[in-house]
Amino acid sequence: MLVGNVRASGLDDGRVHFSVDDYVELVGADAVTSAEAIEDFATLSLAKLDADDLSFAPLLPEDDAHVASRVEALGEWCAAFLAGLGAVADTDLSELEAEVLDDFVAISAVDADVDAGDEAERQLVELVEYVRVGVMSLLAPGGEETE
Repeated sequence: MLVGNVRASGLDDGRVHFSVDDYVELVGADAVTSAEAIEDFATLSLAKLDADDLSFAPLLPEDDAHVASRVEALGEWCAAFLAGLGAVADTDLSELEAEVLDDFVAISAVDADVDAGDEAERQLVELVEYVRVGVMSLLAPGGEETE
């Protein structure tokens, strides 16, 4: 939702419109125990998204968790990202942005039944980095395509 709101209205002194009510409408009242915690998390997330050091990363289980649970969490994260973006964003996307979102759809449907191993770990690390960079590339509406 934050990325969609930034796309729609930009940042004003590092701030963006975020409505807890809109969030509750998206996820359901049962999913929210503290509106203040949601607002704090949104503020922290926006700071990471807007940081010059590109420190944003999706909130996923730690690296010592089994690779299958991390793959499943990445798929769920992508699904939730798409739901939040779709709830507030326009549909005016560049070709590159549409490709990124199509990839997020594919990642959200990933089969988490993977064997632990160096290759699975490497592929997961690459997917997480792709998602991280993809999210940041969506911040600017009509993001410029590079060749």
